[in-house]
Amino acid sequence: MKKIFSLLLIVLMAGTFAMAQDAQYKLIRHTFTVNADGTSDYNFRKEVTLLRNRAFSSFGETFVLYNPAFESVKINEGYTLLKDGTKVPLPENALVEQLPHGCVACARYNGIRELAIVHTALEYDATIVLDYTIHRKSQVVDAKLQLQQICPVDRFEIVVNLPKEQTLNVSYSKPVVRYAAPSVEGEGTNAYRLVATNLPQTFVDSYLPSADKLYTIVTLSNGQRPDAVAVPSTINGAADVLAELRKDDAIEHIVALRDYVRDNYRTNTIAPALLQYAVPDAQQVWNSGCGTNDDKAALLASLMHQAGFYGVRINEQNHQQVVFRIDGIERSISVADKSKPEMLSVAQEDVKTIEEERELEWNGEELSDGYYRFVLPEEKEFAIKAANLTSVRTAPVQAEKTSQKYDYTVRLPKGCKMIGDEVKLQKKVEGLGEVLVTIKQSGRKLKISRVLTIEKDIIMPKDYESFRALIQAWDSHREIYLKSK
Repeated sequence: MKKIFSLLLIVLMAGTFAMAQDAQYKLIRHTFTVNADGTSDYNFRKEVTLLRNRAFSSFGETFVLYNPAFESVKINEGYTLLKDGTKVPLPENALVEQLPHGCVACARYNGIRELAIVHTALEYDATIVLDYTIHRKSQVVDAKLQLQQICPVDRFEIVVNLPKEQTLNVSYSKPVVRYAAPSVEGEGTNAYRLVATNLPQTFVDSYLPSADKLYTIVTLSNGQRPDAVAVPSTINGAADVLAELRKDDAIEHIVALRDYVRDNYRTNTIAPALLQYAVPDAQQVWNSGCGTNDDKAALLASLMHQAGFYGVRINEQNHQQVVFRIDGIERSISVADKSKPEMLSVAQEDVKTIEEERELEWNGEELSDGYYRFVLPEEKEFAIKAANLTSVRTAPVQAEKTSQKYDYTVRLPKGCKMIGDEVKLQKKVEGLGEVLVTIKQSGRKLKISRVLTIEKDIIMPKDYESFRALIQAWDSHREIYLKSK
């Protein structure tokens, strides 16, 4: 009995620890100042208190990316404030310059630097204070700032000061989760200030919607960012590759070109701001064997143009996509993944509909004494698994509207009979979805029908329990047991 109680106590303690926060931001502040001399300054300040030892690794280092060609970094203040009030300043060796991981193995980007700031004297209830400024030979303000962070935030500030002739454009995401509205001043002017307080931490659950659907994201722009995109050009040295990748089917040909660029050119994760929003040079990308997804899109566009495709251009809304025209229809293809080309200006199907009918090969696993287990294949078109859905959840679930029907038949060995009664499982939740599973034997054939309908693409917490029950029903009866006479 004592062992059982101890085990239960450990489990309860583990659950309590899992929910505890690691740290607490006292302050996060982003300040953008555009100067009259054509330069700008970005100032960042954070004050974060460490509450658990896991926070020592999460917050023990700060990384500042910059391009020395037009940027410089100054540490204004950096220290650790201990619980007893002792202030421990950053030692000289706490600042380490290094090549960012996103620039590795790409000589064109070897000039970019990452300043690693190693915070010292970390202990429980210590507060890390860091304040730095990046001075830029550029007037561009172009930023996306997420208010919610990996730990709660007491106060989050955004301050923007522009010359009189400039106006700040601000937009906000519309998350499905409701948060207290921040205080905003100067919207639509050259002086803007946002203050948000008592922000909760971000979610850590599986199957989460994208950040713009979950959190408050503030997008800032003063309209100074260059909007030029790469124009397809002829690549010297590409003739042999183009000949090798040629396909009779135009779409297959384009997919082959995209996959070649994806598979043979290293992807470097560098923000366009660090490159001063330079237009990618396809020939340089070809010669170097590496580049950002924007770079690789420029290369793909040039290869497609050189292969004879029409209307090839970079998508102005997404520089990682290449637009092309076949039979008068515009399509786009992405270099960020290996997805299929999609038609432009055509609304995507709101509900994914799948109907499949096929005969499954008998591959029952023999257990013992003439018993067998037959496992149904998983329908990979629906990725959510019941095993990954916790019993209690406060975060929304990213699902998808879908209507799927699978009819399977299995020819059984002679004398093999399904154990138990026929299966007829039906679970329906009004406005949310339905699951229907039937399994029956007719002579030497098993007949299985599986139907799944989901009517919402985002499942809010109030519907979570019902949704989880639907998915549990969908994942059930995947194993069928039989007995041979």
